[in-house]
Amino acid sequence: MERSPAGYRLFGETVFNRLAFIKRSQTLGLSLQEIKDILEVRDRGELPCSEAKQHLTAKVEEISVQIAALETLKGELQGILNCWQEQPSQASISSTICPNIQRD
Repeated sequence: MERSPAGYRLFGETVFNRLAFIKRSQTLGLSLQEIKDILEVRDRGELPCSEAKQHLTAKVEEISVQIAALETLKGELQGILNCWQEQPSQASISSTICPNIQRD
């Protein structure tokens, strides 16, 4: 590894390009293992776009599942808030911690 007169390591353009790719891939939600898979294809001298596309497609599917789960949770929370009782019955107060959350 080449060093500057002050002893700092000097990196070439390819290292910076690789780091930029890693950072961008992380911002797209790819894991380090997924990024490693893509880089391994590139390191074999092949264009890794097909590998990257597979990982991004899987990421979109994961996000779709998460969005559906969040929409379900949002609906449940909105339902609780829509039926919120500031003064619940005495029976429900004595049998629950928070009648609004624990109602049937």
